[in-house]
Amino acid sequence: PMDDASVNYYSILNVPPNATNDEIKNAYRKLCILFHPDKHIDEKSKAAAQSIFNRIRTAYDGNNSAKYGQLTVFSNF
Repeated sequence: PMDDASVNYYSILNVPPNATNDEIKNAYRKLCILFHPDKHIDEKSKAAAQSIFNRIRTAYDGNNSAKYGQLTVFSNF
C-alpha cells in the first residue's frame, strides 16, 4: 500500500505540480489505457500492470480529494 506521506501523485501521473485538472485527467486516461490489466495477456505482465494501474487510480483519486499540495516524492514507481 502507498503511504500518503511519501507519495508524489504528480510524478505517478507524470505531470508537473502546476498541472491543470484537464492535464491531470488526460495523463490519467493515457496511463489507464497503457496499463489496464486487460491489455496484457500473460499473467506476469497482467499482475505488474494491475499494480501500476492501481497506483495510477490512487494518484488520480488523490488529486480529486485535494491531497496534492502536501505530498512528497514517491520514488519506487
